[in-house]
Amino acid sequence: MRGPPTPLEAAAAAMQGAPRELRDRRSLSVPTGPLPASSRSPTPHRAAAKQELQLGASRKRQKLQQHKSAAATAAAATAAATAAAATAAANAT
Repeated sequence: MRGPPTPLEAAAAAMQGAPRELRDRRSLSVPTGPLPASSRSPTPHRAAAKQELQLGASRKRQKLQQHKSAAATAAAATAAATAAAATAAANAT
């Protein structure tokens, strides 16, 4: 047993007998003019989500920079230790 028709089914049934021009016009549900300001402005939850994404990206960049600087420091320390060992070996001979 079926219930009442859905709005989509009701609209399709209503358009069955309509002339072609009306059917074509009814199918245009996209506004053709500029959007109202209310639909262009970000909603609070979207703004919060965007801010959260930016914060996350900022944190990732900061973490990456810390890793890079730590790696550079470790590389410099290794180079210094290698140079000191080479100097000690050269002085020993």
